[in-house]
Amino acid sequence: MKRKKILILFSLSLVMFIAVTVFIGYTVGQQNKKNGTGGLIFNGAEVFAAEQVWTAVPSPSGIAMPVMYNYSLGNGKVLVPGADDFTTVWYIFDSSDNSWTSVPSPAAVYSFFPLDNGKALAGGGYSTTAWYLFDSSDNSWTSVPSPASFSVVRSLGSGKALAGNVGSTTTAWYLFNSSNNSWTSAAPPVAVANIFSLNNGKALAMGNNSSSTAVWYLFDSSNNTWTFAPSPAAVYNIFSLDNGKALAKSASVTSSTSVWYLFDSSSNTWAPVPSATGLTYAYSLGNGKLLAVNTDGVARGWYLFNSGDNTWTSVLSPTGVWRVTSLGNGKALTVGSSSLTATTVWYLFDSGDNSWTSVPPSAALYRGSSLGNGKALIGDVVITGSVTANWYLFDSIEV
Repeated sequence: MKRKKILILFSLSLVMFIAVTVFIGYTVGQQNKKNGTGGLIFNGAEVFAAEQVWTAVPSPSGIAMPVMYNYSLGNGKVLVPGADDFTTVWYIFDSSDNSWTSVPSPAAVYSFFPLDNGKALAGGGYSTTAWYLFDSSDNSWTSVPSPASFSVVRSLGSGKALAGNVGSTTTAWYLFNSSNNSWTSAAPPVAVANIFSLNNGKALAMGNNSSSTAVWYLFDSSNNTWTFAPSPAAVYNIFSLDNGKALAKSASVTSSTSVWYLFDSSSNTWAPVPSATGLTYAYSLGNGKLLAVNTDGVARGWYLFNSGDNTWTSVLSPTGVWRVTSLGNGKALTVGSSSLTATTVWYLFDSGDNSWTSVPPSAALYRGSSLGNGKALIGDVVITGSVTANWYLFDSIEV
């Protein structure tokens, strides 16, 4: 009888243990699902199955995606060309339903500049007066000829843009407003060489054409005004934080430095924010933060800058990564291979908790464009000018 009681108690204990284990597993699983986690841990980074975060979205025909261009319209859509040069063949990809739509332009266009409001300006040449406005709300093209020839358009993040020519100082800058398709002279008080958008309707203008300068002007598109905004020391590169602030480095494009300054357009002020080590390249994450590194190649030594408290934090990646694609939600997609070949080694960085997550696609991919909504369109195009129909949609929300 005693042995029977012991056996019954043991059985009850086993049942209770199993029940508690199942309950805990279910609770953790639900929490992981709620938080967007649930991958396996490998080499210090969480690993997600390809089908969790990647979706094959082959294009109807081969399209091009030049390595330095971003065709995102800022509304989950991206406009991509059927060739790398002058072309009338364009397609729009919509990440809300993973659809492709042919949207041929009325004339061959070359230069392309998103306005971050579902619209974009496309030019008929390198320096031209033939400009067209594309509107993704109805997939229409409208001729909006400019009063002078321009080579670049800087989106100001409010459906407006400054247009002009870089490379030499000039006062010939014009403001384009996509709400009424108008061009307005926006001549600065002195000739400026380049414009850096702050993505809040404002921009910083470089006062001369040297490698670095302390002469800067702030442009405000709300009232078409210029304000002198000299930096405390000569700076060159401007990296917008997408919140009206920007980081500026004291060294040239390819040189590393620990001397950085933060510009705040709300107060027109500069503040020193030195990094712990020399850094060269920086990539905005769209939430007042950016990733910075000291090389143009694969590296593990990444640093996160937070403009909320002006701090730098070391965010060592689990393996060497490069080619940052900001997803516009505080996250970034990076590649873990330095060779000019497509790869399945991809990592997602999340500035919310400074984590790196392994997100290998089911096919080798190389580059693409952010969609500005936590998603990105990535293809296997390696050589600029080549076209491909092999495209995949990455969704960071699922991670």
